[in-house]
Amino acid sequence: MGKKFKILDLRPTQFAVGMMEVDEKIKQVLSFKKKELKSYIAESIVPVVRGPNGQLYVVDKHHFLCVCYHLGIRKVNVEIIKDFHSDDMSYAQFWKWMHKTRHAYPFCQFGEGPRKEFYLPRDIRGLADDPYRSIAWFVRKSGAFENTS
Repeated sequence: MGKKFKILDLRPTQFAVGMMEVDEKIKQVLSFKKKELKSYIAESIVPVVRGPNGQLYVVDKHHFLCVCYHLGIRKVNVEIIKDFHSDDMSYAQFWKWMHKTRHAYPFCQFGEGPRKEFYLPRDIRGLADDPYRSIAWFVRKSGAFENTS
């Protein structure tokens, strides 16, 4: 199990999520019994990379974080999959690595990009709604294609 961190202390590495997916997952989670909810939260470990500035950058589960935040859950389990905090790495080198390893998605909800990382939202409250991601999620959920990430 990962260590618990406040959701708002975790930095997104993308500009948008599909809010249709977030809304659907909120409905699903609201149907959970208390024990199911506790298990769901405990087992959903958010992978992060610690940057040279000490910040934790989310590399997956942005939708999960949105769901938790909207439901009033303020802390989640986190696993630091790579730690650059003690490395002698510049901010530019860090982001070059993040893009090379596909741990960042630098395109906005309008498909424009790549955008510079300093425009990324400070926390998940700043994630925009990408209707195309919602459409892709709905089509994937319907079985038309498999998730590639």
